[in-house]
Amino acid sequence: MTSDSESEMELEEIGGRSSKRGRYESTHEEEMAGVMEDRVEMLMAVTEAIHELVPKTSKDIKKSLSKYVNTLREITGGIKSSIYQALQHNNRQMNEIKEMIKAQNNKIDIIQKEQKRPMTYAGATAATGSSVRVAGIKKPIATEKVCKVQLSLEDERIPGEELKRMIMSKLKPKEAGFKPNRIYSTKDNKVIIESSEDCLDKIKNAKAIRQMNVKVRNLDKFYPRIVVYNAPSDTRAENIANEIIKQNDLQGVGNIQIRPVYKFGPKNKQFNHWTLEVNAHTRNILLQKKTIHLDWHSCKVEDKIYITQCYNCQGYGHIAPKCTNKIACGYCSAEHDTRSCPNKEHSEKHKCILCVKARIEDTKHRPRDGKCLAYKRRMEKYGSNIEFETNVN
Repeated sequence: MTSDSESEMELEEIGGRSSKRGRYESTHEEEMAGVMEDRVEMLMAVTEAIHELVPKTSKDIKKSLSKYVNTLREITGGIKSSIYQALQHNNRQMNEIKEMIKAQNNKIDIIQKEQKRPMTYAGATAATGSSVRVAGIKKPIATEKVCKVQLSLEDERIPGEELKRMIMSKLKPKEAGFKPNRIYSTKDNKVIIESSEDCLDKIKNAKAIRQMNVKVRNLDKFYPRIVVYNAPSDTRAENIANEIIKQNDLQGVGNIQIRPVYKFGPKNKQFNHWTLEVNAHTRNILLQKKTIHLDWHSCKVEDKIYITQCYNCQGYGHIAPKCTNKIACGYCSAEHDTRSCPNKEHSEKHKCILCVKARIEDTKHRPRDGKCLAYKRRMEKYGSNIEFETNVN
């Protein structure tokens, strides 16, 4: 059995080790394991010392135990401090890892969104300052709008290369007053003339072109579409053009062009509706007639105005399943589904998200409303891309 002085010295040595270890800052798992092992050894040493003091007087035991308790508190405090420091270090590392993952996910989202968007020529050149750099040329060449004019003959069996030779031999750009950049034939026996300026009227009015009886159209514009209502349900796509021409006295009235696009309307009925793509001349004639005849049916004819609109963001040019924009209500412009809007019947709360984005003052209406200026602008843009003729009553 050891003496009191020896026991006190042993406790002081243990306390010193505890204090030193309590200030130890753990940064690695191996060091943490070593600290815990030391703490266990200290506790075992204190327990043995307590057993050795049991035969002593109660007063001496209380005095010694008081020191042991203080030593145990220091040991416990050292363990808590080491664990707390280790946890703080681990938390900092976890937070740093989470921020790195979040940043990488944001980059991935941006890349995926960019990949979904089709890269246009204008978009590609905008990334380099709206210019294209050509090999061998130091200065960038600014991109220019190209006017494309298509020329074709009534007899489409004549090869495109032969038509091209005919045009180049008879049409003189200098006399017609236009500057061609390129002329080439296509697989469907047509010829395309490209120019950096608007040359449609100059080519169309050229004497050589009129003498050759060549059809001229601007490829920068689309043909208009019309709707024929209540056509016989057994009308077939491959026959509808000829049936319209024969039954409505359209033979010999100029260049009639009709192409069926699709039919729609009720199924299992005696009639359907047809969307047809026509040239400006054909549209003129059919709209003047207002109704045409197909078999025993009298069919109403109207312009087909089709502007694609998204019912998720209310924007134009795409549909909801392919939309990547924020949702916008078609009634109040808030970020919720149009179908669940609480302001459907409250016209005073209607707000057009398109006019808001366009910074138009009057926003108290719905998108596509008759007084929506954003919709009117879109319609004007649509009309400017269609090859209409304006002399339709």
